[in-house]
Amino acid sequence: MPLLPTHLVYPSLSALHNALAQNQALNGLCKSELNQTSPTSLRIQLLLPQAQTIDHCHFDLYAYQYLLVSALKVLPVSPITEARYLTHKDGSLDLSWQSEDWTLSITIISSALDSTEALLLNGEVQAITRDSEASKLISISSELAHYCLNAMSLSQRAQRFGIATQSAQAQIHETAIIHPTVDINGAVTVGANTKIWHFSKLLGPVNIGEDCSFGQNVVIERGVEIGRNVKVQNNVSIYAGVILEDDVFCGPSMVFTNVGTPRSHYPRRNAYSVTRIGKGASIGANATIVCGHSLGRYAFVGAGAVVTKDIPDFALVYGNPARIHGWACYCGVRLQFHQSDESSEEHQFAKCTECSREYKLKDEQIIPLSPLDQS
Repeated sequence: MPLLPTHLVYPSLSALHNALAQNQALNGLCKSELNQTSPTSLRIQLLLPQAQTIDHCHFDLYAYQYLLVSALKVLPVSPITEARYLTHKDGSLDLSWQSEDWTLSITIISSALDSTEALLLNGEVQAITRDSEASKLISISSELAHYCLNAMSLSQRAQRFGIATQSAQAQIHETAIIHPTVDINGAVTVGANTKIWHFSKLLGPVNIGEDCSFGQNVVIERGVEIGRNVKVQNNVSIYAGVILEDDVFCGPSMVFTNVGTPRSHYPRRNAYSVTRIGKGASIGANATIVCGHSLGRYAFVGAGAVVTKDIPDFALVYGNPARIHGWACYCGVRLQFHQSDESSEEHQFAKCTECSREYKLKDEQIIPLSPLDQS
C-alpha cells in the first residue's frame, strides 16, 4: 500500500479557530478523490506564525485533539505501539504516533492556543478551553474515544518524561529521569528516581528497580531483571538471561554474554544461559562475564578480567581467566586476614581499614561478623 503524505497548513490562528469551530479540520482527508480509504502515513503541519513560542508545559491540546480525532477517523483502527514528543531549538514541536499499520505525525510550528482538558463522556471527547466556558463535542464512537485518549496519554507521558520513543506498555515512575534520546520498546517498568542517559535502548519485557543509574549507550534486552540502586556505566549491553540484584555496579564497557556456543548459522534464541550477579557485587571496566556463571554477594571483579566460573561471596578476582587473589569488604576495600592469637580454631580474621567491619575466613568462605547494611 503506497504512503499518503498529507500536509495541512493553517496560515493564522484565526484560520485554525474557524476550521475548528466548523469542525472542518482534516475534512479534506475524507474526500473520495483520495482513492484510498486506509492511508498508511499522515503528516499534518500546523503553521501558526502569529504566535511567538510554544508553551511546552501546556501545549495545544485543543487544536491537537481535533486534528488527532479527525485523523483517527481516517486511519484504520490499530493498537498504538509508540509515541514521540520532540521539541526543536526553533520552537517547533513534533508529535507522532505509530501503530502496527500506520504512522501519524503532527508538527506545530508555533502556537498561542490555551491548554485544554480532555474528558471521556459517554463515548464522546469534550474539549473545554480554559479562557472561556464554551465547549464543543465531537461525535465519535466509544471505541474511538478510548483510542484517542490513549494516544493523547502516550504523547503527554512522553512529554513529561522527555522520552523520544516510548512504548504504550511502558510503566515509568513519575520521578524517573529519562534522556530524550532513550528508546523504550515493549513492557518496560522503570522505578522511582532511576536515571537513564543518552542513546540507551530498553526492550521489554524488563523490570528496572528504583534509584538505578544507566550511562550512555546502555542496551537492556528482553527478560532482564534489575534490582534497586544498580549502577551501569557507559557502553554496556545487558542481554536476556542476566539478573542484576540490588546494589550491583557494572563498569564502563564490561561485557555480558548469554550463549556459550554461538553460531550465526545455528541460532539459539530460546537457550539463553542465566547469569546472576549477586547483591552489591562490582564488575570493573572491560571485564567479561562468560554466561552461565554467578557472582556472589559483594564479589569484586577487576578491570579486564574474564570470569569463566562461579565466584564466591566477597571474592576479589582478576586476570584471564579470573582467579581469586583476595577478599573485598562490603565497602570495596581489600581485606587483610590474619590468625587470631586468642583462637585455636583454623580460621582467620580481618577488620576493614576503612569502614571497620569485621570478617572471619573459614574453608575459603567469608563470614561477616558486622552488620553489612549499616553505615
